Amino acid sequence: DIEALRSLGIATEIRALNSLRKLEDEEFQGKNVVILTDFDEKGEKLHKKLRKTLELGGAKIIESKRRAVEVLLALKKTKEVEALKSIAKELRWSL
Repeated sequence: DIEALRSLGIATEIRALNSLRKLEDEEFQGKNVVILTDFDEKGEKLHKKLRKTLELGGAKIIESKRRAVEVLLALKKTKEVEALKSIAKELRWSL
């Protein structure tokens, strides 16, 4: 969910892909990529497919960011990336 990622302050390019076919049309050669799928069984399978396709296309996959998001979601006892928006709200301090 792009809105959830933006709420965390991510200002770099974000692409939402709805199919692997569209992924093949994109150019990722030499780019650093973070794959954020949900962390349930379906999301993990999709992550593996995306990683393989992107690496074959010359992308460098950055796993540390994905694992950091996984930790945040685990604290909220959820596996859905959409929950990042509510987490971001909780992290903001009002002084």
